[in-house]
Amino acid sequence: MFGTLQPRTCGLPQEARDTYRTYYCGTCQSLGEQFSLLHRGLLSHDAVFLAMLVDGLTEHEAAPSSCRCPMMPIQIRRTRAPQSVSMRYAGAMQLLLADQWAADRALDGRKVAVVARRWTEQAAGDARATLRELGVPIDALDGFELRQKEVERAGVTGPEAAARPTAEALAFVFEHIADLPTVRAPRDALARLGAAIGRLIYVADALSDIEEDTLDGSFNPCFAEAPDGRPQLEPARVDEAAAMIERDAAQVEAALEALALERNEELLRSVLERRLIRDARREVDGARARLGEAERERLIALRDASWAYRAAYRVAALALFLWAWAQAQVAHAQTVFLQAGTPTPPGGTGGGGATTGGGATGAGADDTTSGGGGKLFDIDFERLNPCNNIQTPRCDCCSDCCNPCNDCCRSCGDCTNACNDCGNCCDGCGNCGNGCNCGNCNC
Repeated sequence: MFGTLQPRTCGLPQEARDTYRTYYCGTCQSLGEQFSLLHRGLLSHDAVFLAMLVDGLTEHEAAPSSCRCPMMPIQIRRTRAPQSVSMRYAGAMQLLLADQWAADRALDGRKVAVVARRWTEQAAGDARATLRELGVPIDALDGFELRQKEVERAGVTGPEAAARPTAEALAFVFEHIADLPTVRAPRDALARLGAAIGRLIYVADALSDIEEDTLDGSFNPCFAEAPDGRPQLEPARVDEAAAMIERDAAQVEAALEALALERNEELLRSVLERRLIRDARREVDGARARLGEAERERLIALRDASWAYRAAYRVAALALFLWAWAQAQVAHAQTVFLQAGTPTPPGGTGGGGATTGGGATGAGADDTTSGGGGKLFDIDFERLNPCNNIQTPRCDCCSDCCNPCNDCCRSCGDCTNACNDCGNCCDGCGNCGNGCNCGNCNC
């Protein structure tokens, strides 16, 4: 459950879209005020759904508010009051969702998730404290990722059994919405709604991940053990998942009717009926299309070649990184070279090496030359950072220059060229800006 519960806005009137935006921005603002600006980056549609649900069940909706968007500070966004019950609840639940997402992937051995969990775990403790203040302790869900992992046994656990821990967890969370201040709603209807949403999310995700799980060998409840010992898509399990979706779609409808929402019903139905349920049915059709013999052979071939795909992906990623790094280094070198103001020396094509700095002759053995004696790319790379390999701490010829040569002269010839037209700092600050960026002088 991380980003799944978003509305299908294409069929919504503009007023409903604007209303959704106020809950979205309000949840973001609440994350910033309750936790930190950095935690606002964890915002997902799932928390916004919970904010709308809670606000739709309270006697009085969250008051309007506004704030500057951290992504576009010049804009003022209309929001919901971040200290309202619905916004505080949604913000705290978002932190727990993020922590759960990181914990689940950390169990799979993903190193990035292990590092991320250290960051989310502390904030999740603060989120639990907020929920306790609101009267919704959810300590019973601690270690949920371990219970889910224990259930998932490759080739053995089917969709119904695999989805049970998620359904029970969301039933618990939704049921305790009834404990929030000013919420008036039947607990059993909330529990049924949470359980149905949990199963729909789990099964739809499993169906959408069939090809990916085939390639990397991950658990999928729609796989059964094949004669060759490797898991493959099982028609009976796809049918079981399809039946679950239809049953839970009816349960969602019944629960929404029983809740008798005060507001936001159109938005909530858009999320559940026009997005989640419709997408789950589409995933069933896609899974059944993969049951054909030709598609099965294609998946098997992809699975057998998955190591090559993963290796090619990693090589491509490394090549892209190295290319970007090289481009950055070249751009930096060009910038430093241009700032130094060193013209390409004429006649630098002698047999003994390139000349450096204002006509002064460099040590031929140390200069970078190309095959004909000219400088590589017409850049004297030894001059790019004159502070490397300091030979002389300070040159007398630099005494009247402001900054470029202080404490990093390699030769007076270099220094003279770098400080060309700089002028004497003490003659007047107006002369300090000429030629070598000598803006910092004490007159």
